[in-house]
Amino acid sequence: MAQKNNQKLRIGIVGAGSIVRQRHLPALKKNPDVEIVTVSNSTYESSEQFCKEHCKGATPMRNWADLLAVPDLDIIWIGTPPYMHSAVTISALEAGKHVFCQARMSMDLAEAEEMLAASKRFPELVTMLCPCFARRRLECVQICSLKNCSPKTSLGHHTMFASKVSPASI
Repeated sequence: MAQKNNQKLRIGIVGAGSIVRQRHLPALKKNPDVEIVTVSNSTYESSEQFCKEHCKGATPMRNWADLLAVPDLDIIWIGTPPYMHSAVTISALEAGKHVFCQARMSMDLAEAEEMLAASKRFPELVTMLCPCFARRRLECVQICSLKNCSPKTSLGHHTMFASKVSPASI
């Protein structure tokens, strides 16, 4: 992913819960090429609180649709509950944004297929969709089977590794 005019990569966070706070944000803040620009959480008040506590220069947003409309964002960092992953991912791609979506990728195989199809419609955008957890791994493998591909499948410019899982281990 190329930076525009040697500027920092500008990130909008959708969903600022504990995983984003504890795992993602510390690494993002250490990267000098990254700037957290705006945050949308479950309520405006929680977005505002997150910005005050963790990203002092970021702008809190009332909802994720407004965040996607911010014109100079490069990446949408999705940390919402899984039931929102598909809608936010697809909308972000349609808004011309790169996407990082935390695990679990989707609620079911149909949503995962929609996300994969959207990533293929926008090959110029990087789409990082984390593989599914245990109960969903079989569905990830099924996506590969449906697409007649190997277990190493390209999603945008990133790669998803799907490993075959014994039904007994699910």
